[in-house]
Amino acid sequence: MKFGQYLHDNKYPEWADQYLDYDALKKIIKSLEQATYNAGVKSPSDRAEKVSLTKSQPTNAKGVPDKATTVKTQEQFYAMLESEMRKIDDFTKKMVVHITSTLSKIEKELQKNLKDKRKEHLQAEVDVAAKQFLHLEKFVNLNFTGFHKILKKHDKRLPNPCKSFYISRLHEQGWVKGDHSAVIVLMSAVYSAL
Repeated sequence: MKFGQYLHDNKYPEWADQYLDYDALKKIIKSLEQATYNAGVKSPSDRAEKVSLTKSQPTNAKGVPDKATTVKTQEQFYAMLESEMRKIDDFTKKMVVHITSTLSKIEKELQKNLKDKRKEHLQAEVDVAAKQFLHLEKFVNLNFTGFHKILKKHDKRLPNPCKSFYISRLHEQGWVKGDHSAVIVLMSAVYSAL
């Protein structure tokens, strides 16, 4: 099974738009590959000119990015990678804050003398938070794998490798190196109290 289909099949439906847009990145690679082939470059080593990771995209006379061209550029690919990393990082932070605040609220409420009916309701809330945390872990793993796969595809098909640069960037992302042991400890404490 191809990774794009695997990613699609394993997305948590409510978060579908927060995942890596693997298909859009793949389309850019195909467009770049076709442009490279049309330029007569048959293999990555055939091309002497390398594209800079910091070079800005083409602009018109007014200095505005040129939208008239339908040919994708390396810079568009790099910009989309950066945008996707930020999107995933922002969403992951938001979900960790949400889960933590839910668990903290429940923990404070458990310090009161509660009736059994209320405890059952709190148990259900903790279960929802625990499921969200598991979905978030799977979300991070799928996106991490997706970045590796798309970068590998890029370097295999195009003459200007960027995988090692972006893998280093990826490993510096909060959603990749995040330590969420505090959430697990809090969840454990709440479950114990219940």
